[in-house]
Amino acid sequence: MNDFGNLSRRSVLAIFAAFGLLFAFVLIYWNHQSLAAKEQSLNINFVGTVNNVSYDVKGIPNITIGDKEFYLGSGYHFDYQIQKGDSLIKKKGSNIYKLIKSKSGKTLEFSN
Repeated sequence: MNDFGNLSRRSVLAIFAAFGLLFAFVLIYWNHQSLAAKEQSLNINFVGTVNNVSYDVKGIPNITIGDKEFYLGSGYHFDYQIQKGDSLIKKKGSNIYKLIKSKSGKTLEFSN
């Protein structure tokens, strides 16, 4: 009976260890994905007039400048301010988007 109690304790510890490892792997994966998304965002470079803009359900813009489409990603609070005809600047290596409104000429900067 004593051995059965030890076996049960070992099983419980093994289950907790397995869940702990699974949790650690999930955290590492999410962190890696986040770093990859940030690196991809830093590599984007464009200057031009927004030909088309659409927003997903979370309010994240998908824009077209020239013949290229860009998904601007989360982490920025654009608040639906990007409109067709506005100018948008994003330099490689920077996390700042510079928006120049077409009607007012007002300049807005977004960073995460």
